[in-house]
Amino acid sequence: MADYVEGIVVKSTSKPTNNGGTVYNICVDTVDNGEEWFGCGFDDPNVNVGDEIGFDIEYKGDYTNVNLDTLEIIKAAPKRESRGSGRGGSRGGNKSGGRGRSSGGSNSGGSKRGGNSRSAPAKKSAGRGASKAAKPDVDWDRKDNLIRLQSSQNTAIATIAVMLTNGALVLPKKKAEAFDAIQDCIEEEAARLFSKYTDIVDGNYDKDSGSGDADDGEYDDDVPD
Repeated sequence: MADYVEGIVVKSTSKPTNNGGTVYNICVDTVDNGEEWFGCGFDDPNVNVGDEIGFDIEYKGDYTNVNLDTLEIIKAAPKRESRGSGRGGSRGGNKSGGRGRSSGGSNSGGSKRGGNSRSAPAKKSAGRGASKAAKPDVDWDRKDNLIRLQSSQNTAIATIAVMLTNGALVLPKKKAEAFDAIQDCIEEEAARLFSKYTDIVDGNYDKDSGSGDADDGEYDDDVPD
């Protein structure tokens, strides 16, 4: 690995230690080797994601660290938020101190090892403004009919249950035939109620006509021995 690194900051992390300190690390998309992690020890590097930076590296055991005395921001990320410095001053902006590889305090993106300068990666659009697909129009007449039909069927089930409990409806003795008879009664009563409710809504219902009434005694004379 080269002793000097140049690239774009893609991530910056900090982790508290057991003795009350904080350890800092940065991930840099380097010119030579792609994304790599570098330690910064207990000092905040004061860089932001998207900053183009350059620095010398130093080794501490198995870890590759940033030589913070040489760290410089070659090109700051757009709309960079200001961050307080834990070392008495920001390393971004003008490098008036002339430390490390800073050239004359300029932050204009001076050439480093072949003059390779890269701009900050463009942020992807979150897509929140994308228009949602239009919902299909609701067939309200059909929806009203379905609601009315469901209500009619529920009422029919309750009505047949009351009739069976009070002996107003006699069923065949065979279970299969009794089941079919109950189903038929529910369907007929539901159809009668649906027609009745529809006539009421349309203003055509005549309660004295008796039309559409279910034959409550349909099975009275047809009970098998």
